[in-house]
Amino acid sequence: WLRLGSLVSFVPLPVVAGFMDGVAILIAIAQFETLFGVPFRAGASGLAAWSGQVRYGGLALGIATAALCWTAARRWPRMPWALLGIVAGTAMYAVVARAFPEASLGPLLGASSMGLPVPDALAPLAAPGMLSLVRAHLPNLLTTAVVIALIGSMDALLSAVAVDTRLDKRHEPNRVLRGLGLGNLACAAFGGVPVATSSVVQLATHRAGGHSRTAGLVCALVLLVMLLVAGDALH
Repeated sequence: WLRLGSLVSFVPLPVVAGFMDGVAILIAIAQFETLFGVPFRAGASGLAAWSGQVRYGGLALGIATAALCWTAARRWPRMPWALLGIVAGTAMYAVVARAFPEASLGPLLGASSMGLPVPDALAPLAAPGMLSLVRAHLPNLLTTAVVIALIGSMDALLSAVAVDTRLDKRHEPNRVLRGLGLGNLACAAFGGVPVATSSVVQLATHRAGGHSRTAGLVCALVLLVMLLVAGDALH
């Protein structure tokens, strides 16, 4: 409502490209621990400590899944390569784990809790002494909230600019921020973490043929059904 989204129009495109590349690098680095099966520590000493701890079976499975996704994305652009990678990679894990029980493939994610939590965002404030604790830390809480809001807003708007560049479209930045803000308020009431717009999801949806608002609604409904009834299947 402050119309701060209009400021994104002054961001140069090279800045957008650098931002998106930086996000991609951070995402890749964040997968190292899962892929190699050991805590990631930068530097020569940290890498040397990996020698006897790497889960080579899990590493091979991860590389095979990534190769499958890359091949599918190049040969069949409209195919949902990420979904294919999850299904095929999970199937490969099950086959290898059954055929070679001693293989070091790493743990499963584990079953997620099904159902919607009860909105209780204000319940902690009723705990004894909580209000005085909040008052003591209120400046830090407000500062953190503003920083998260700014970073999330910039992330969402730059992602939208990246999508506009790829699809030759033009979004409404203030409308994006209003929707994102309302969504985050609802998410927080259920105990969720702050979220922002993802260009990866939007581009994948567009490549698969979803060119209207209905695609976003269908995506949300599918995720809701998975949350409510498919927790065990996601194990």
